[in-house]
Amino acid sequence: MVMASITGIFALLLGASLVALLLALPYVRRIRRKMLEYQMLTQVGQAVSARLDQDEILRTVHRELGRICDTRSFYIALLDGDEIHFDFEVLEGRSRPPRQRKLKRGITEHILNTREPLLVRSGMEDRRRQLGLEQTGEPSKSFCGVPIFIGGKAIGVMAAISRERERAYDERDVELMRTAAAQLAVALQNARRFHQEQSRAEYLSFLNNISKAAISCKRPSDLLSQVVEEVHHSFGFDHISIGIADYARKELEVHAEAGKDQYRLGVGKRVPLEAGVLGIAAQKNELRAPGSEKVSSEMGSPSPKQAEHATLCHPITYGETLLGTLTVESFSRRDFTEEEILTLGTLADVLATALHNAMTFEEMEYQSITDCLTGIKTRRYFLESIQAEWSRASRSGRAFSLMLIDLDKFKQVNDGQGHLEGDMVLAKVGMILEQKCRQSNVVARYGGDEFVVLLPETTIDQAESLGERLRNWLATDPLLSERHVTGSFGVASFPLHGSTVEEIIRQADQAMYASKSSGGNRVSVPVMQNEAAEAQPEQIAT
Repeated sequence: MVMASITGIFALLLGASLVALLLALPYVRRIRRKMLEYQMLTQVGQAVSARLDQDEILRTVHRELGRICDTRSFYIALLDGDEIHFDFEVLEGRSRPPRQRKLKRGITEHILNTREPLLVRSGMEDRRRQLGLEQTGEPSKSFCGVPIFIGGKAIGVMAAISRERERAYDERDVELMRTAAAQLAVALQNARRFHQEQSRAEYLSFLNNISKAAISCKRPSDLLSQVVEEVHHSFGFDHISIGIADYARKELEVHAEAGKDQYRLGVGKRVPLEAGVLGIAAQKNELRAPGSEKVSSEMGSPSPKQAEHATLCHPITYGETLLGTLTVESFSRRDFTEEEILTLGTLADVLATALHNAMTFEEMEYQSITDCLTGIKTRRYFLESIQAEWSRASRSGRAFSLMLIDLDKFKQVNDGQGHLEGDMVLAKVGMILEQKCRQSNVVARYGGDEFVVLLPETTIDQAESLGERLRNWLATDPLLSERHVTGSFGVASFPLHGSTVEEIIRQADQAMYASKSSGGNRVSVPVMQNEAAEAQPEQIAT
């Protein structure tokens, strides 16, 4: 009896304990979930506060939420203008690439508009119809989504979806996701601020580099080349070009460009100043042409058939004068950020002043080295050029030649017909010499009615042959023939006729006077010492 009583009492106690344990299980589960939620939110908070990369932040939030909720299908979508950008999306455990779509009457837009969470435990399609929403994604059986707020504005949605189970989520999941969304918003805001500050620092560095180039570059071509390369390096646009206005031909000419080879137009490409995107931009402060307008195609260059394409043309103006246009194109998006537009506008202003200064310097330099009457180079430019050529030839051991020309009977034209006629003769001689010589030759007015031609990498025989052709062109020109003007040529070569610049010039000068004293209209070369020695006995015998 005693044993039976003890056994009965033990059974009663055991039964009571089991009942108590069963009753306590929900509480235990709640405590365990609370601990998991606390751990998860702590991990999320620590992770997102230590990261400034948006993609990494989104991955971290998804990973930590997945420890408690069913996040095999999950997305974080952010509002961008009239589009929804799905920056992070997982479908049945598989990551999907970022995508975007236009705003619709979807469930994501509903959460953004109402600014309230949405929990659908079952009857997903019925609830969608009740709300008057379109189906924008895969069919599902339950849904839990919350808005993401920054500065009191709903800027996105975070949602978990179950395609297989109803009642996969409850109110606790909603609260958990709301808390996670709040932490995510702080992290996104910090990441954006960091990106903005980083971008601002990069833009300031870019403008600083441009300013340095503007100060250091004296030639417009060098300045523009550095600018387009710096723009490409800093922004990574697919195509960058700078066109300069040619008012005489009413055209824009591409002077510099950078970017991907397949989008390049080619330096020297021209487009009518009043036509197309560039022409419109030239007449306005700015032109942004997303999507359809393609500068490359309108200028005759092949452009890819892509849906997304953005063009920004900015005029380069100094005062009221249009100097040209700065054009950038991107074939991977539809528009530019405000920071990019502001920075490129500032670039155009900086470039306008720098380009004006460079053009002014180039014009002054041109005038200082160009004879205003004949349009050929000046004596100073020639002396600098022959000194440079002598240095090069001395190192390489290659020859160069020099040709001096004095006009025959020019004094009679000046004295008998006036200086205006004399100026016409000089201009005509300069034009013939410039047109008939190679581009690598330096044609200059040496003084008065004397001209000089520097012939790099040219032997004495080649120089003498060219001299004969030039002499004939002068002698047969109608304007010069009518005034009986011809040329006396003297040709000398380095190192054959001297080892210094002074010796070469002196030898060419003596040869020229030999032509002059022989009646003019001829080409002479210096008489070498051995030739003079051979000729001396003949003269004595005579």
